[in-house]
Amino acid sequence: MEHKMKKTAIIVIAFILILSLLASIILVVYSLITGVTDDACESNVVMEVQIEEPDNILVEEDGEPSWHPEELESPKPEEEGSIFDISQTDISQTPYGYISVRYIQHLSDHFYGRSPFSYREMEAAQWIVDELLAMGYGEEDIYWQEFNWESVRGHTLWGSRAWEELEEDTWIWGDAPLRENQLSQNIILTVPGQSSRTIIVGAHYDSVIYAGASDNASGTALLMESARRMLYFDNYHTIIYIFFGAEEPGLFGVYYYYNSMSEDDFNNMVMMVNADILIEGPAVIFGAGYAPTQYWLEALPEELLDQGWWWPQRWWVDYLEIRGNQLTEQIDEIAVALNMKHNINLISDYRFVLSPSDHWMFAFNGHTVVNLIGLEPGPGIHQVIEGYNSTVVHTPRDEFHYINTRWPGMMESNMKAFSIFLEGILLANYGD
Repeated sequence: MEHKMKKTAIIVIAFILILSLLASIILVVYSLITGVTDDACESNVVMEVQIEEPDNILVEEDGEPSWHPEELESPKPEEEGSIFDISQTDISQTPYGYISVRYIQHLSDHFYGRSPFSYREMEAAQWIVDELLAMGYGEEDIYWQEFNWESVRGHTLWGSRAWEELEEDTWIWGDAPLRENQLSQNIILTVPGQSSRTIIVGAHYDSVIYAGASDNASGTALLMESARRMLYFDNYHTIIYIFFGAEEPGLFGVYYYYNSMSEDDFNNMVMMVNADILIEGPAVIFGAGYAPTQYWLEALPEELLDQGWWWPQRWWVDYLEIRGNQLTEQIDEIAVALNMKHNINLISDYRFVLSPSDHWMFAFNGHTVVNLIGLEPGPGIHQVIEGYNSTVVHTPRDEFHYINTRWPGMMESNMKAFSIFLEGILLANYGD
């Protein structure tokens, strides 16, 4: 009997030991599983944070934001759809400039390096057309004006420049693939008015190898907001919005457009309004004026022809007198009234007729022009006209997020003022 009891006790003890061992094994396995799961959760959190970090990296060096272009990857353009729900936008409740700023960001982020005669420039042009259609304009209102290099290479300021010379300008093209058929395009939107007399409003949408937020997503965006708002007005004059291609290497898009105009087009033209580099600084400037044809190219010393636009501009600043007329007086009056009404500060400075951009093609031929530009006031080494500087144009810093960080609120302020002013110009009646 005693022997059986000992045997039973040994079996019970052995059973207890086995259960204890199994429990230990289970605890170890559970700990391992729990540890792996926790690590995995921590890893997912890190990945999510990394995904949310912006691709465009701004860093601080000595208190100043700086840009590292090598860390930038050019975003791919969106294939379709508008960045706004246009049909749901109540334009009467939308602050002036808001739409422009959104368009600047979109072009800067998604159409980086809109180099002239490139596929990216063509994609940007198609996006502009898609946006205009989404606003409510019809296909019959929009004209895709295509041109090739051979049709513009005889431009007065550039002589008989060869295609190979353009390809060598790497600061314009970089490694962007150029179109094999050497094509570019202007996008033309016509908004009919009560009168057949026309106001031409232009801005180039191409850029150099950088994002081109200031140069010239800003001008492009201004025209697009204006076109959006004009759907709700009964404008007196017919408005022709032109988004020019191939401006950067020498005003080639506007050259083609101007030379395609008929005699009736010229007779019906009231003025040309141009918008280029609107967010280089907080000074909101317009130059309104004209000069007779003989004082432009005909007066220019022969050695300055075929030299691009830098030296001719310097010569014109020194020797060409910009003049006013009844139109420019009316433009000045509009600016004064809008400054008081909206508490903005539009600066009138006729010298900016001489700032190089697409309006030159009209100014060369004696037409009245209004040039819109936004610059940094004061002395500096990048004087566009004495007293005003460019800041980011043709540099890697010409990018929405850098500008917004460097000058908080400046884009909103500038685009509000320019949007109000352009609307005032377009809704005025200049007579027949």
